[in-house]
Amino acid sequence: MRNFGSGLVYNLNDSTPVYGNACGFNDFTSHMNTQGFNIGGPSGIGGALLGGISGGPAGAFSAGIASFTAGYIGGAVWGFGQKAYECWF
Repeated sequence: MRNFGSGLVYNLNDSTPVYGNACGFNDFTSHMNTQGFNIGGPSGIGGALLGGISGGPAGAFSAGIASFTAGYIGGAVWGFGQKAYECWF
């Protein structure tokens, strides 16, 4: 999918428009949020499990929150990169 400046996104296989303004603010933030949760969720669960093993309930909570936050931020940055590539390159 590429945006050729017309406000429409075209599928390069058959050049049919998919939908308008795929590179708007809402589309960027939605993609970043989705990628953040896709990576942050499993990271948080993994961190909670490891924190629970090594530090009990308090360790599980703090490690889960820290892992989720780091995963979410990383996923959001990854989502921005994907969307920027789709829209600008």
